[in-house]
Amino acid sequence: MRKSASKQSIIAIDASRSNTYGSKRFIKTILDGLNKNTKLKALLFVTSENFNSYESSRVNIVRLNIGEAGFISILNATVVIPIKAYFSGASLLYSPWDIGPIISPIPFILGIHSPNSVTPKKYKSQKIPWLHEKLTRISAAKAIGVEFPSYTAANEIGQHMGIDPNKRKVIHHGAELSKWKDISKGLEESNSENEF
Repeated sequence: MRKSASKQSIIAIDASRSNTYGSKRFIKTILDGLNKNTKLKALLFVTSENFNSYESSRVNIVRLNIGEAGFISILNATVVIPIKAYFSGASLLYSPWDIGPIISPIPFILGIHSPNSVTPKKYKSQKIPWLHEKLTRISAAKAIGVEFPSYTAANEIGQHMGIDPNKRKVIHHGAELSKWKDISKGLEESNSENEF
């Protein structure tokens, strides 16, 4: 049974693949922005100790104890985290690292930050690029919005992957976190589908 947590006050964030300094800094900037500009509580799903030092009464760190590499990482992002977010009472999930839910028990926003889908084959960084792209396409189709770090990325990757232009949003890293205030207000006022 789903917990009776205040559904409209919780955003879940998949930080399970935030293992580099840059990705850790990106997530921490988002958390700082949420704390400063909203009243939302955050559930932060992690697989490492990267966020142990983050302190906020509104951020609950949920450690996934089932690994972080390869297939397990994909399973976490596509199935485990969306289900856990749903049962934790979250109303929205942010999945920032290309591969997100393939099931959507709650609305989610997908972030696509990797240019691999439009990168020449010899420069691709994933071990299995075709699988990465396939899962990204599935996630993007199910997402209520897809976030890109630039207009070029939104146009090039969005067109390559057939992502509806109305779903594409550009959020320059760290520069537009005040927009969470508008998103938060919309979440609080809405009992229907969440707008991105």
